[in-house]
Amino acid sequence: MRFINPQFLWALGVLAIPVIIHLFNFRRFKKVIFPNLRFLQEVQLQNRNKRELRKYLVLASRLLMLSFLVLAFAEPYIPADNAGIQKAGNRLSIYIDNSFSMNAESSEGALLEVAKEKARNLAMAYGETDDFQLLSNDFEARHQRAVSREAFLKWIDEIDYSPNARMLSEVLERQRNFLLDDRKENTGKLAFQISDFQKSTGDISAMKPDTNYRLFLLPLRAEGRNNLSIDSVWFDSPYVRSGQSSEIKVKVHNYGSEDITENTLQLQLNGVQKGLSSFKLEAGLSTIIELSFIPEKKGWNQAQLSIQDFPIVFDDNLYFSFEVRDYRNVLHICEDPDASREIPAVFATDSFFKFTTVGPDQMDYRSFGDYDLILAESLTNPSTGLASELKKYVENGGSLILFPNDLDAEHNNTLFLGLGLPPLQEPVMKAGEMDRVDLENPIYKEIIEKMDRRSEFPLFQRCYPMAEASVPNETLIGSGEGQEFLNLYQMGKGQVYAFLLPLNSDWSNLSHHFLFPATLLQAGFRSIPGQSLYYQIGSDVWVPLEKEKGAEDVFEIFRDKKTIIPEFAVRNHAQYLRLDDEIGEAGNYGLRKKGEAAIIQYISLNYDRKESQTTCLDDNEIEQLLPPGLDAKLVEGDAEQTGKQIKDLDAGTPLWKLAVLLALLFVSIEILLLRYLKTA
Repeated sequence: MRFINPQFLWALGVLAIPVIIHLFNFRRFKKVIFPNLRFLQEVQLQNRNKRELRKYLVLASRLLMLSFLVLAFAEPYIPADNAGIQKAGNRLSIYIDNSFSMNAESSEGALLEVAKEKARNLAMAYGETDDFQLLSNDFEARHQRAVSREAFLKWIDEIDYSPNARMLSEVLERQRNFLLDDRKENTGKLAFQISDFQKSTGDISAMKPDTNYRLFLLPLRAEGRNNLSIDSVWFDSPYVRSGQSSEIKVKVHNYGSEDITENTLQLQLNGVQKGLSSFKLEAGLSTIIELSFIPEKKGWNQAQLSIQDFPIVFDDNLYFSFEVRDYRNVLHICEDPDASREIPAVFATDSFFKFTTVGPDQMDYRSFGDYDLILAESLTNPSTGLASELKKYVENGGSLILFPNDLDAEHNNTLFLGLGLPPLQEPVMKAGEMDRVDLENPIYKEIIEKMDRRSEFPLFQRCYPMAEASVPNETLIGSGEGQEFLNLYQMGKGQVYAFLLPLNSDWSNLSHHFLFPATLLQAGFRSIPGQSLYYQIGSDVWVPLEKEKGAEDVFEIFRDKKTIIPEFAVRNHAQYLRLDDEIGEAGNYGLRKKGEAAIIQYISLNYDRKESQTTCLDDNEIEQLLPPGLDAKLVEGDAEQTGKQIKDLDAGTPLWKLAVLLALLFVSIEILLLRYLKTA
């Protein structure tokens, strides 16, 4: 056992005072004359024994009370395991959680401000020559090195709310790397995490056990945790057309403990209000709100959804953007354009499609990128060059529909294998029904009712079996006996719809069934590459480019007066723009070529909704999640006492509270002795 304030031990000299009082009893006795003392002798002897016993018990109680009171002021403690090591200094890593959830209020003020004050007190509790590291959710490069206490305190003042949400195990790994990257010997290594310990980011059980440093967890508690969030939005239809009603679905979640009796969801499109919906929502539940509007602007549109909520407001807005196109470009490649009837007849039913038919000798590979959908029908001798260009087209986001010819498998496999698809096998003669349709696939969801009303399925007489697929695929149309007739393959950013039989009537009657036009039209509607309505700040954002980037092209992203040049990258043969953490504010951003005013598209960025979940770990949960082998302690208390508490814990196990309790115990014993132990 050691003492933080050993100078107080001199006060043990006061123990002489009760000893002197008991040795020299200064009480004056009053003389009482009795006529005969013979009858009092026995009582007098009994009272004297009791008096002597009480005197010594009271003396012992007073001595023990004063001893423990002095010890309490001297602050005894049991040294920690590493306290015997002579430390040459300390190396401290302090993490301040500056995520949006730290905007909540506590009895001491905003959680972030309380966290900053605790960090200051921690720094002041240690020496000026100690090494300090400051960490926040921004993971700034300058915060990876050790700095002086003066620089550390200055950086604390610069911390502000961050859109990034970091897992605590990820933070500790950075702290561990800093603490163990120390060439000095015998230094104290201490890690501190000041946070509200939300369950969504508090993966304490994932922390790696390590005894080379000590970890102190400093939880902050907010007074109220109510929060309403717009979690996501999506379109009910895969395409949006100008002048026609479109419907979006919005998920709103009440993460608080109180019911929302009245709130309003507002939609703004290109700065103009286009939708409004009032709603109620019980605590802990979510709801889907539908909003209808008519987009009038062709091209790219920017939109914003808003609700009113306090005090956590970062998730009250959700930005998204989308493109409105009046047509889709469709290219039809077939051996004899004049003889082909079925496919042109399907796309002639909707003016939304600009349809072009060409023969194999009329193709311009360079124009493939101008088409949203390409159909290759019954090509007898497709070249490897065509297969290569079609594969490149699909990987860049195009949609391709394949119909084999009716010659044999060999005449088809040049194209199938060139696209990376399984080869066809020789056709088999087997009649039956195409009675297995994937009605859960989005392509057919809209026609479920029509399927229910029809009892007849397409009939087939023969088909091409396909070798076992080596790439992921979905069977859209098949038979109950396991035969496949239409498979969907995802390749790069695009997809391939591979039919396993030609359109000849002696193979099947598929071209005369409603499934045939429904499949082609739905593939055409869904042929635009999957542009995301929005992206999430704080994660790797890869924005696909619709048109290929030229050697001299430089793009820039802008909003108001802020302009950023994104990184260009190629992934899976497709071109992307990569957005890093430099964009830290949610909103709709424009994309254009540098030096040009025309906007190519809008890119919408939103804050991570991970922080919307306001439920936090309590002290018991934190302690239960701590993995064995991790030298960690939970520290409660206000900001002013933080530094002293940590210093005590760093030194070892404090015993001053026990000393105070024992002092009170012996005061109570003395009182009981004087009151209940009678001597007369």
